[in-house]
Amino acid sequence: PGTMLLACVARLTKQKGLFDLLKAMSRLREAAPEARLLLVGRGELLPKLREAVDLLGLRPFVRFTGFRRDIRRILSGSDLMVLPSHWEGFGLVLLEAMEAGIPVVGTRVGAIPEVVADGETGIIVPPHDPDALATGLVRLLRNPETAVAMGEAGRRRLAEEFGMRKAVEAHENLYEELLRK
Repeated sequence: PGTMLLACVARLTKQKGLFDLLKAMSRLREAAPEARLLLVGRGELLPKLREAVDLLGLRPFVRFTGFRRDIRRILSGSDLMVLPSHWEGFGLVLLEAMEAGIPVVGTRVGAIPEVVADGETGIIVPPHDPDALATGLVRLLRNPETAVAMGEAGRRRLAEEFGMRKAVEAHENLYEELLRK
């Protein structure tokens, strides 16, 4: 009770911008002391990330879960999803967050801004910017009504833009275009 749970589901690699996330978490200690971070995943940076958590005094605020198969359960129990990537492909975890009805704070790289509608289903921030990341997180943590509304908008966007009907329409359009040629 009283805890705001942030989830980051990612491989623990340089690509994912996790040191930026830890720096942002250190800024949240005063601005949002109720915030806790779950780092879900495994990868070669685990020892260095644990060391950074200790150096930044974040041990009470960050928990490493390792690899998990119950991502839906984790996201449905979280208040928001954060993906601070430096570069990114599509990021299926974004769709999983939308399915769980939680907003996403992500960076303006790869397909993240195409999936997350800035100001509607989450907040998009510049990559390599822990201060902007912290500001986006605090905005949602301080405004739970906004966060809930963004989560609901994400669930609707998932159904409208990424659902089965949309995929079938895209395939039908492709086939029609190919037949015309």
